[in-house]
Amino acid sequence: PDATFRSSFNRPDATFRSSFQPFVNRPEPTLKSSIDVPISSLRTSNVPVGPRRHTFTDTQKPSATAKGNDLMSIIQRWSHEPPHYDKMYPLERLLVTAPLIFPPINEKVNPHPYFKQWKFITREALMDEDINELRELLKKALRKTKYFLDPVRFPPDFNRKQELLLKTIGNIIRDQEEATLG
Repeated sequence: PDATFRSSFNRPDATFRSSFQPFVNRPEPTLKSSIDVPISSLRTSNVPVGPRRHTFTDTQKPSATAKGNDLMSIIQRWSHEPPHYDKMYPLERLLVTAPLIFPPINEKVNPHPYFKQWKFITREALMDEDINELRELLKKALRKTKYFLDPVRFPPDFNRKQELLLKTIGNIIRDQEEATLG
């Protein structure tokens, strides 16, 4: 049964054998990466958007904000599900796809050697049938992510956009961590 389960990941009806939602086929994002991550096969989240530290202006609707080509629109498209961008993606997806909004893929932020220090997390590493093992893997991945996103560690020659990108990613991941792991 394990081989059947693992070979069915690309099918739209494939599901995790846990309390998580099934995989949903989604269109690939517009940003391309050299990372071998089929983003469309990652899970979606039922966590509603609530008060967050990375809040966009209250007068803007999320769907209108995400249509722009500025840095915050790119971040919102990365962190929230289309078409209305009112639900956040699950924590696993955010951790795997975070490099897709780093430079040089994200042309709104200048490249910096610090971004190359990111510890890549593969989708396959998070595909475990045992929910307890998955929680432990998420916690380990979160420790590495928090270390990378700690503002104290940012290089002194970071510009405002580089800092804004990493601080916003950190806030989004912390919010989703609270919603996922409690």
